[in-house]
Amino acid sequence: MQSISANDFKTGGIGAISRPLQTLRGEVGLSVRGELRFVEMEADAHQRLRDCELEIALLETRAAPHHPRQLTETGRSASSRVQNQ
Repeated sequence: MQSISANDFKTGGIGAISRPLQTLRGEVGLSVRGELRFVEMEADAHQRLRDCELEIALLETRAAPHHPRQLTETGRSASSRVQNQ
């Protein structure tokens, strides 16, 4: 990933990010005081990442009934479980 400084972005404007994005077709890092702070990408790449996140969330939701994360119990059994811990 190519990185540009905040000063280059300040002086070059959006073109400082657009040019590397067109040639690299990926991400461009924005460094502040020599430390990578932000990552810029094209909107379609961002949308693909969001779609992947939503797909993962959907798969996790569908798997939830097979691996429940919560207990369904009566007050009496909950009380005895807490007392035994």
